[in-house]
Amino acid sequence: MLDTLGKIFERIIYVRLENHLEQEHTGLSKNQYGFRKHMSTIDAIKKVTNVASSAIAGKRWMYGTKEYCAVVTFDVKNAFNSAYWPHIMSALEHKRTPCYLLRVVSKYLSNRLLFYDTDEGPKEYRVTGGVPQGSVLGPLLWNVLYDGVLRLPLPMGVQIIGYADDIAVTVVGKELSQIQRLCEDAALKIKNWLTANKLQLAGQKTEAVLITSRKKVENITLNIDGYNIPTKQSLKYLGVVIDTRLSYKTHIEKACEKAARVTAAISRMMANIGGPSQNKRALLAKASQSVLLYAAPIWGPAMQINTYDKKARSVTRLTAIRVIRAFRTVSHEASGVIAGMIPPDIMAMEIKRASDKSRDIGRRLTTEERNEERLKSINEWQSRWDMTEKGRWTYKLIGNVKTWVERKHGETDFYLTQFLTGHGCFREYLFKYGHDDGTDCSFCGEGRESVQHIFFTCPKYEVERADSYKRARNSRKYCAPHDTM
Repeated sequence: MLDTLGKIFERIIYVRLENHLEQEHTGLSKNQYGFRKHMSTIDAIKKVTNVASSAIAGKRWMYGTKEYCAVVTFDVKNAFNSAYWPHIMSALEHKRTPCYLLRVVSKYLSNRLLFYDTDEGPKEYRVTGGVPQGSVLGPLLWNVLYDGVLRLPLPMGVQIIGYADDIAVTVVGKELSQIQRLCEDAALKIKNWLTANKLQLAGQKTEAVLITSRKKVENITLNIDGYNIPTKQSLKYLGVVIDTRLSYKTHIEKACEKAARVTAAISRMMANIGGPSQNKRALLAKASQSVLLYAAPIWGPAMQINTYDKKARSVTRLTAIRVIRAFRTVSHEASGVIAGMIPPDIMAMEIKRASDKSRDIGRRLTTEERNEERLKSINEWQSRWDMTEKGRWTYKLIGNVKTWVERKHGETDFYLTQFLTGHGCFREYLFKYGHDDGTDCSFCGEGRESVQHIFFTCPKYEVERADSYKRARNSRKYCAPHDTM
């Protein structure tokens, strides 16, 4: 491990080397998306899916523009630890790296020792290859080495996309036989390059999916590195499941299942009585939301399909219920508003809009620009809240979503949530679900014991009610009890 001064020096070398490699005439391939500024997994996935969506778009197959698109992913055995140092230096020389940087990197990669403990005492091992794990320079040196495979000469319709050591090949063609031939030729070129650079392709881990808009499900079998690789119904690339129809149905299902497991795990820490405050619960809930909404700029539009959206809403509802400590019968609409959790389909589209806008202007969005996108989401959320038939009691208390979400005070608890939802220890509610034998108020007997009766009519709580009215009148701006929420 380097000391602090060594880390600072390494950062200086990194910046200078990066500036050199980002120049157009000596730069890295535009198809390498890993460890680079303003590039991410989303960009790599979008590159692959854009090629596929363009291929299957069009008017017709016969004499038309529709084509097949095969996506093939490759796995490299122990990639980072197998990087051959002389080949890294050769790649740097090929990039016309200044001599002083070549000398520094050469020294950086020499005389490396690994110290470790054994039952027989401490030992050391001389490291002769691999990019240093956890280092500042390591990822950049890997990109320099791997740049060669991304620049292999390939026929029209074939592209190689890289993210770190992950390789995806997209092949577009009109005939299945053409797709098969191009895939196998590209795989052979990749294998030969890896072998020449002392890297090894794990042929048995290769996966492929054939994307098409045809009704008939078609498949091909590729021969790669001596293994027969049949195309699958879907494959996972950088965390997103790409299926044959590019519908993202499988991805959304798996994301919902994973988010549900996260919700179940954190629910153990969020009992209705006691436990973390609402703010802490909301923070824990973001773990489930981040799992569900990963790569939303890619699959967000698919959430317009009600079946997919319904799966995501069910997960979000369970998460919101744990945040606000509500009964499990509370609807997605009401629980989401009280918890301040934007519906998943609206949130997915907000993330997509922000991502697209950031890409168009070539920089990160400012706080003001992000707030503009959030306001669009809240306005759409408000429209739904106004129109839905669910959670109407909650709507009477919290009619304005923006005001409620942006409030600077007040947290809900198990008892307040019962008032906000109408789902709680009220005879009307208990009778509805078979937990009581009647609905009459157990104190005054005048009408149904509903949440509205208890809080606004029943004489049992007349003193408390009068006190609440008094405190509301004494506030800076008096308003009706249902507006003070």
